Amino acid sequence: MAAAFLADVDEVVQCIRMFPFIFRASGYKDVREALVTEHNLLFYRITEGRVFLLTLWDTRRDPASRPFPAG
Repeated sequence: MAAAFLADVDEVVQCIRMFPFIFRASGYKDVREALVTEHNLLFYRITEGRVFLLTLWDTRRDPASRPFPAG
């Protein structure tokens, strides 16, 4: 199970590396969000041509706890 999750994360990270703007803007400043699994979002930021992975968030949590509130 953990190996499958890591493979999913790796697949999303590879997509971000090739196409940094492929995933939607989160609505919070310059943070973007990528759906890794049905219940996990990966938040990342692109700054000066570099991609910074910020956090993973479980979408089953209270939306008020979202690390980067939607616009």
